[in-house]
Amino acid sequence: MHTAPLSAHATLRVKRRARAATMPRNYIRKTAPKYEIKDLRHALEDVKNKKLTLSQAATKFSIPKTTLFKQLKLDKYKIPKKGKHSVFNKEQEEQLTASLV
Repeated sequence: MHTAPLSAHATLRVKRRARAATMPRNYIRKTAPKYEIKDLRHALEDVKNKKLTLSQAATKFSIPKTTLFKQLKLDKYKIPKKGKHSVFNKEQEEQLTASLV
């Protein structure tokens, strides 16, 4: 039975750890959606007001039907925002700015 020297095993372990350390902590989306946010808003309003069906709005605004369905299923259909989430809401920000000034 042939065994590799101890140094080969140690090198293998180090390489695995180094590779794992370079992996991203959070997934970063590499492609942008192919539709505009204003189109999503108009499509959701048309479906809510029963001007268009879900399928008609999806084809008219070139938005995936599943995206429209998921946005409609939310309690308040909120438009996805770009960037990081804010810590304070509008009222808290106004109170904070008023107290600082």
